[in-house]
Amino acid sequence: MRPQRSGRRPHAPPELNLPATVELLRWSTDHYQAAAELIHECYLGHIDARINDQYCSLHGSLRFLHNIVRFPGCGVFEPNASWVLRDRHNGSIVGMLLCSRVASDVAHITQLCIAPAWRGHGLGRALLNHCIDHLTRASFAAITLTVTEANQQAVKLYENHGFFTRHRFDAMVLDRTNPIPNQREDRQ
Repeated sequence: MRPQRSGRRPHAPPELNLPATVELLRWSTDHYQAAAELIHECYLGHIDARINDQYCSLHGSLRFLHNIVRFPGCGVFEPNASWVLRDRHNGSIVGMLLCSRVASDVAHITQLCIAPAWRGHGLGRALLNHCIDHLTRASFAAITLTVTEANQQAVKLYENHGFFTRHRFDAMVLDRTNPIPNQREDRQ
Protein backbone atom coordinates (compact mmCIF):
# COMPACT_ATOMS: atom_id res chain seq x y z
CA MET A 1 0.00 0.00 0.00
CA ARG A 2 1.30 3.43 -0.88
CA PRO A 3 1.05 6.19 1.72
CA GLN A 4 -1.48 8.94 1.19
CA ARG A 5 -0.07 12.34 0.37
CA SER A 6 -1.04 15.44 2.30
CA GLY A 7 -4.42 14.17 3.44
CA ARG A 8 -5.70 13.54 -0.09
CA ARG A 9 -8.12 10.69 -0.72
CA PRO A 10 -6.64 7.55 -2.25
CA HIS A 11 -7.02 7.23 -5.99
CA ALA A 12 -10.39 5.68 -6.85
CA PRO A 13 -10.65 3.42 -9.90
CA PRO A 14 -12.18 5.16 -12.91
CA GLU A 15 -15.71 4.35 -14.00
CA LEU A 16 -15.66 1.58 -16.62
CA ASN A 17 -18.60 2.85 -18.68
CA LEU A 18 -19.52 -0.61 -19.94
CA PRO A 19 -22.89 -1.39 -21.49
CA ALA A 20 -25.28 -2.76 -18.85
CA THR A 21 -25.22 -6.14 -20.60
CA VAL A 22 -21.42 -6.53 -20.22
CA GLU A 23 -19.56 -7.41 -17.04
CA LEU A 24 -15.86 -7.26 -16.21
CA LEU A 25 -14.33 -10.43 -14.73
CA ARG A 26 -10.80 -11.18 -13.61
CA TRP A 27 -9.04 -13.79 -15.76
CA SER A 28 -9.64 -17.40 -14.75
CA THR A 29 -8.46 -20.65 -16.32
CA ASP A 30 -12.18 -21.36 -16.76
CA HIS A 31 -12.03 -18.84 -19.62
CA TYR A 32 -9.47 -20.76 -21.73
CA GLN A 33 -11.76 -22.20 -24.39
CA ALA A 34 -13.94 -19.10 -24.79
CA ALA A 35 -10.86 -16.85 -24.84
CA ALA A 36 -9.22 -18.94 -27.57
CA GLU A 37 -12.44 -18.80 -29.58
CA LEU A 38 -12.46 -15.01 -29.20
CA ILE A 39 -8.81 -14.73 -30.31
CA HIS A 40 -9.51 -16.88 -33.36
CA GLU A 41 -12.64 -14.88 -34.25
CA CYS A 42 -10.87 -11.55 -33.84
CA TYR A 43 -7.99 -12.43 -36.14
CA LEU A 44 -9.88 -14.04 -39.03
CA GLY A 45 -8.62 -12.22 -42.13
CA HIS A 46 -6.49 -9.86 -39.97
CA ILE A 47 -2.95 -8.86 -40.97
CA ASP A 48 -1.64 -10.33 -37.70
CA ALA A 49 -2.81 -13.79 -38.76
CA ARG A 50 -0.22 -13.61 -41.56
CA ILE A 51 2.46 -12.83 -38.97
CA ASN A 52 1.37 -15.29 -36.27
CA ASP A 53 -0.07 -18.48 -37.74
CA GLN A 54 -1.43 -19.47 -34.32
CA TYR A 55 -4.28 -17.00 -34.91
CA CYS A 56 -5.37 -18.95 -38.02
CA SER A 57 -7.09 -21.83 -36.21
CA LEU A 58 -8.87 -22.49 -32.95
CA HIS A 59 -6.21 -25.08 -32.06
CA GLY A 60 -3.47 -22.53 -32.76
CA SER A 61 -5.28 -19.88 -30.68
CA LEU A 62 -5.50 -22.33 -27.76
CA ARG A 63 -1.75 -23.02 -28.13
CA PHE A 64 -1.03 -19.26 -28.27
CA LEU A 65 -3.10 -18.65 -25.14
CA HIS A 66 -1.49 -21.59 -23.36
CA ASN A 67 1.96 -20.18 -24.18
CA ILE A 68 1.06 -16.73 -22.81
CA VAL A 69 -0.45 -18.03 -19.59
CA ARG A 70 1.86 -20.93 -18.75
CA PHE A 71 5.29 -20.01 -20.12
CA PRO A 72 7.45 -16.89 -19.58
CA GLY A 73 8.02 -16.04 -23.27
CA CYS A 74 6.46 -12.56 -23.03
CA GLY A 75 7.18 -12.24 -19.33
CA VAL A 76 5.40 -13.94 -16.46
CA PHE A 77 1.62 -13.96 -16.84
CA GLU A 78 -0.19 -11.65 -14.40
CA PRO A 79 -3.66 -13.12 -13.80
CA ASN A 80 -4.49 -10.29 -11.37
CA ALA A 81 -3.91 -7.76 -14.17
CA SER A 82 -5.84 -9.69 -16.82
CA TRP A 83 -9.57 -9.45 -17.49
CA VAL A 84 -12.37 -10.64 -19.70
CA LEU A 85 -15.63 -8.97 -20.63
CA ARG A 86 -18.65 -11.27 -20.58
CA ASP A 87 -22.07 -10.76 -22.14
CA ARG A 88 -24.52 -11.13 -19.23
CA HIS A 89 -27.26 -12.44 -21.55
CA ASN A 90 -25.52 -15.42 -23.12
CA GLY A 91 -22.30 -15.78 -21.09
CA SER A 92 -20.01 -15.34 -24.11
CA ILE A 93 -16.63 -13.64 -23.76
CA VAL A 94 -16.77 -10.46 -25.87
CA GLY A 95 -13.43 -8.93 -24.96
CA MET A 96 -10.24 -9.55 -23.04
CA LEU A 97 -6.99 -8.00 -21.99
CA LEU A 98 -4.08 -10.16 -20.82
CA CYS A 99 -0.93 -8.86 -19.10
CA SER A 100 2.43 -10.20 -18.11
CA ARG A 101 5.31 -8.86 -16.01
CA VAL A 102 8.52 -8.39 -18.02
CA ALA A 103 10.47 -6.70 -15.21
CA SER A 104 9.74 -5.99 -11.55
CA ASP A 105 8.03 -2.71 -12.44
CA VAL A 106 7.21 -3.21 -16.15
CA ALA A 107 4.04 -4.84 -17.45
CA HIS A 108 3.37 -5.99 -21.00
CA ILE A 109 -0.08 -6.19 -22.58
CA THR A 110 0.13 -9.51 -24.41
CA GLN A 111 -3.39 -9.47 -25.85
CA LEU A 112 -6.26 -7.01 -26.20
CA CYS A 113 -9.14 -8.08 -28.39
CA ILE A 114 -12.83 -7.32 -28.75
CA ALA A 115 -15.33 -9.50 -30.59
CA PRO A 116 -16.10 -7.98 -34.01
CA ALA A 117 -19.82 -7.63 -33.19
CA TRP A 118 -18.95 -5.59 -30.07
CA ARG A 119 -16.41 -3.21 -31.61
CA GLY A 120 -17.30 0.47 -31.59
CA HIS A 121 -18.91 0.33 -28.12
CA GLY A 122 -15.84 1.54 -26.19
CA LEU A 123 -14.98 -1.89 -24.77
CA GLY A 124 -11.30 -1.76 -25.81
CA ARG A 125 -10.98 1.73 -24.34
CA ALA A 126 -12.66 0.58 -21.10
CA LEU A 127 -10.37 -2.45 -20.75
CA LEU A 128 -7.27 -0.38 -21.49
CA ASN A 129 -8.30 2.33 -18.98
CA HIS A 130 -8.98 -0.31 -16.33
CA CYS A 131 -5.64 -2.01 -16.99
CA ILE A 132 -3.62 1.22 -16.89
CA ASP A 133 -5.31 2.26 -13.65
CA HIS A 134 -4.80 -1.14 -12.04
CA LEU A 135 -1.12 -1.33 -13.03
CA THR A 136 -0.49 2.26 -11.91
CA ARG A 137 -2.01 1.54 -8.50
CA ALA A 138 0.14 -1.62 -8.34
CA SER A 139 3.24 0.59 -8.76
CA PHE A 140 4.22 -0.47 -12.26
CA ALA A 141 6.43 2.23 -13.77
CA ALA A 142 5.83 1.30 -17.41
CA ILE A 143 3.49 -0.67 -19.64
CA THR A 144 4.58 -2.03 -23.01
CA LEU A 145 2.79 -3.68 -25.91
CA THR A 146 3.35 -4.50 -29.54
CA VAL A 147 0.95 -3.62 -32.30
CA THR A 148 1.08 -4.08 -36.05
CA GLU A 149 1.50 -0.68 -37.72
CA ALA A 150 -1.25 -1.54 -40.22
CA ASN A 151 -3.75 -1.96 -37.37
CA GLN A 152 -4.49 1.75 -37.36
CA GLN A 153 -7.55 1.53 -35.11
CA ALA A 154 -5.48 -0.12 -32.37
CA VAL A 155 -2.53 2.23 -32.91
CA LYS A 156 -4.85 5.24 -32.49
CA LEU A 157 -6.36 3.75 -29.30
CA TYR A 158 -2.92 3.23 -27.77
CA GLU A 159 -1.61 6.65 -28.81
CA ASN A 160 -4.74 8.28 -27.33
CA HIS A 161 -3.83 6.62 -24.03
CA GLY A 162 -0.27 7.99 -24.06
CA PHE A 163 1.60 5.06 -25.61
CA PHE A 164 4.33 5.98 -28.08
CA THR A 165 6.51 4.07 -30.51
CA ARG A 166 9.81 3.17 -28.94
CA HIS A 167 10.99 0.66 -31.51
CA ARG A 168 9.91 -0.61 -34.92
CA PHE A 169 10.82 -4.05 -36.17
CA ASP A 170 10.18 -6.21 -39.19
CA ALA A 171 8.17 -9.40 -38.99
CA MET A 172 9.42 -12.00 -41.44
CA VAL A 173 6.82 -14.46 -42.77
CA LEU A 174 7.33 -17.67 -44.73
CA ASP A 175 3.99 -18.47 -46.34
CA ARG A 176 4.33 -21.41 -48.71
CA THR A 177 0.60 -21.38 -49.54
CA ASN A 178 0.63 -17.76 -50.74
CA PRO A 179 4.23 -16.87 -51.68
CA ILE A 180 5.24 -13.32 -52.42
CA PRO A 181 7.52 -13.22 -55.49
CA ASN A 182 11.07 -12.15 -54.80
CA GLN A 183 12.76 -9.42 -56.83
CA ARG A 184 14.67 -11.86 -59.04
CA GLU A 185 11.43 -13.54 -60.21
CA ASP A 186 9.87 -10.13 -60.86
CA ARG A 187 12.64 -9.17 -63.29
CA GLN A 188 12.32 -12.27 -65.48
